[in-house]
Amino acid sequence: MLEGLLLSLVNTLASFLFEQYLKSTTEVEVDGAPRWYYHEEASKFCTFNFIDGDYYLLERAKSANKQLMVQRIERLTDVVVYENLHQVRTVEERQMVNQFKQDPQLPLFVEAKMNFIKISYEEEVERVFVKGCIDKTTLEAYEKQRLIDISHRLSRYRAGNAFDELEGQRESQGAFKELEQSLPE
Repeated sequence: MLEGLLLSLVNTLASFLFEQYLKSTTEVEVDGAPRWYYHEEASKFCTFNFIDGDYYLLERAKSANKQLMVQRIERLTDVVVYENLHQVRTVEERQMVNQFKQDPQLPLFVEAKMNFIKISYEEEVERVFVKGCIDKTTLEAYEKQRLIDISHRLSRYRAGNAFDELEGQRESQGAFKELEQSLPE
């Protein structure tokens, strides 16, 4: 049951990444922007950003683009969870899905894996344009590993609860035996 939910989440993630690429293949032209601006690549998950001002604002534009990437991945995760929520039946599975949605390591992942493959300063409009991307296979592998970690935690939790339940049954059986022995015949 749990494995089916995990597989469904991963499949939805992969199909959503592909769907996002298909939606973005239309040509978008922005006045004053370089030709590469808002042009996705099939193998990459990208964000685009610009900041008005001089080229010295490049680091601010890159930082803002990293935040956009974190937000875009969070939205992607929300969609994946929404698509699969109907398959969640137990409280434990719902907890697993919520853990999948909340990722405190995501900003660090983006910092480590995001590459700025296009940067441009357009003098006539005084804007810095940036394109930052993460390889889709890297993103999918990261999300799959998160799901595996969460499922392992949930399995250990379930195993611990099952052991506690067995211990509780043994203790209650002992109490019944004591009660039976104390009753007059």
